[in-house]
Amino acid sequence: MYHISISEKDYKEKPSDYKSMTFVRTPFDSFIPFIEQIRQGHSFCHNMNDKDEPFGCAQKTAKNFSYTHIVVFDFDKTEVSPKQFYTTASRTPSFLYTSYSHSPNTYKYHALYFFKEKIKSQEEYAATYDRILLSIQNTFPEITADSSLRNVSQLTNGSFCLGQYYEEYKEKEVVVYSINDFQKHDCGGNKEDVREGCSFTDNKNERKKNILFINEQFRQDLFSMSIHGFIAKYSAIYEYRDASRLKYENGYALTGDNYIKIQRPWHNLGNGKKSPITYKGSRHRTLFLRGLLFKQIFPNITHEHLVYCLMYELRHYIDNSEPQISPKDIINIATSCINTDYTLEGKNIPKFRIDREWCNQNGVNPRSFQQHIRKILKDAEIGELYDASLSIRKNKEIMEKAGLKVSVGRLSKFVKENVK
Repeated sequence: MYHISISEKDYKEKPSDYKSMTFVRTPFDSFIPFIEQIRQGHSFCHNMNDKDEPFGCAQKTAKNFSYTHIVVFDFDKTEVSPKQFYTTASRTPSFLYTSYSHSPNTYKYHALYFFKEKIKSQEEYAATYDRILLSIQNTFPEITADSSLRNVSQLTNGSFCLGQYYEEYKEKEVVVYSINDFQKHDCGGNKEDVREGCSFTDNKNERKKNILFINEQFRQDLFSMSIHGFIAKYSAIYEYRDASRLKYENGYALTGDNYIKIQRPWHNLGNGKKSPITYKGSRHRTLFLRGLLFKQIFPNITHEHLVYCLMYELRHYIDNSEPQISPKDIINIATSCINTDYTLEGKNIPKFRIDREWCNQNGVNPRSFQQHIRKILKDAEIGELYDASLSIRKNKEIMEKAGLKVSVGRLSKFVKENVK
């Protein structure tokens, strides 16, 4: 069963009402009925986390992305005809169809690649997109795709199968790929052509190195835009978090042994307000260490995503006065992080985190709620080890041998509240 978000309305010509377009997550037993929706002029997009359906374009964001089974390419500036592309590409598209504005003299078409697995993040989607594109460019070196569809927030128009110049190509049994079909061994090319997701061996030290950037626009923006503008533009594509994602329930979440959070020193401004202290010394080392933490926070992080996170750190938490850390420095730091297997261990990891937004919505004081949850969790730990047949002091000895620190007073309170 595949779920794909389909526009409620179909279009016999290119739509112009994108702001009012709405989508419904639709189940399909196979991709054949989905293809028929495209042929009838329905637009489609990737699945979002939004619980309300139908949902509109405002909910269609990278941060709200849930998953997809489809990677989409839009070719509208190419001399390669749709038929030539389909019959010659090293990896045949699952479905190829021409867009509304296609004509015999102007080739414009979409190539769709279907996958068995769910692609669950912007980073995984972009990496898969890059690998497929590189495979395509092994056959057609000069071909370029509209890079906007590398973003999971984008929608794709269908087409109208009765249009004057409509063309479509697919196998009788639609090809459905596995993510593993487009892994590193499929990249091809030489050292200079390597793109994201590919690797080469440096003969000097026989060490595997990853080469940055398949997206030239990203690189150009990194060097030409202000740091503020760069972060604003790519915040729609890449997520920034300085801690592992947690699953909150009833206002709190347990952290676990693998929880990672970047620890920062803060200025206490009074009245409950704080401001981060920006680092001035050892800035390159600080960014490198935080890059390692980002790799653990985002296990499948791409080079570009890591560069974005480091630029965000530089903007908000690092003193970038003279001599300034340049985009080239950030690239070098990201490359060093990617190319090392070294990891950092979390220090002073709390057993749980509270959801302050939940507290605000429910009129709960965050500090009191934190103390309440701490007590509940402590009681649970004590309860697992407590033996009602033994004295409080004997229980205390047993618990301390098991690594649980507890006072006689705390045990007495537990017994009074929980033991009948």
